[in-house]
Amino acid sequence: MLLEAYALGLGSLWICDVFHAYSPLRKHLGKSWQLVAAVTLGWPKEKRKAPPRKMSVDEVSEFLS
Repeated sequence: MLLEAYALGLGSLWICDVFHAYSPLRKHLGKSWQLVAAVTLGWPKEKRKAPPRKMSVDEVSEFLS
């Protein structure tokens, strides 16, 4: 969904911290579903260039022994 939003020129954000407003969100949506995340969508003010990709697993992780 987020990739399709990007393809359409939309900005998006996956929010996992919905628990600070859990009850108001469920009431607003009128559903009894268990919320686990939310997605925001909108038109960005400017088109930003993607940061350079990391090339190796060592650049994005740390292994503890």
